Amino acid sequence: MFDLDEMSDGVVMSDFTLDYFFAQLLKYLERNRAKLDATPEGAYAVTSNENNPTEQGVIFFLRLENASENKQENTASPIHLYYTVYIRNNGDIRYGCINAKQVLDLFEASAVGKEDVNDDLCLQFDQETEYGEDMEHYNKLLDTVISQITLSHTETQTHALRSGRPRDAKLTPASKAPQAAGDFKLVTWLVIRTPQS
Repeated sequence: MFDLDEMSDGVVMSDFTLDYFFAQLLKYLERNRAKLDATPEGAYAVTSNENNPTEQGVIFFLRLENASENKQENTASPIHLYYTVYIRNNGDIRYGCINAKQVLDLFEASAVGKEDVNDDLCLQFDQETEYGEDMEHYNKLLDTVISQITLSHTETQTHALRSGRPRDAKLTPASKAPQAAGDFKLVTWLVIRTPQS
């Protein structure tokens, strides 16, 4: 919940929108186009969140394949064709696809400015997953995320039908709606871990 009383500088519209992130993304794309083009889809990183060192989970960034690009259709993601979700290690969804701004805030707090590999966190991850051979835990988290996206999409469509507003809104055809894991491509994911002392 956003508490207006705790704001020290007053409220500006960018506190509620994704404009800041889009501007940062455009700058990053301009400076790093070749590096990004060479990065395979599904690449991941491991980090910690110094602001909340006990936080552990994964931020998944997914792209809906075969999605409609009609901006008038009601979707559960404010960054549609893309979906981002933060899920805690215990399987609880902390920020669903509707909360893209909160997910991006967490991503920024956990990753921006970190250019060096954290060898200790990577070793922990490698040992946990047997160097990528045992990804069962992360596959289960991803399955939970996809289920959440599908449910959110259905709820968004149902709400649009019941509310009747806006009248020019359109429902997504079933063939272009998120329904299963095969409807998505994993763009990237960020593992947030607690450093071991």
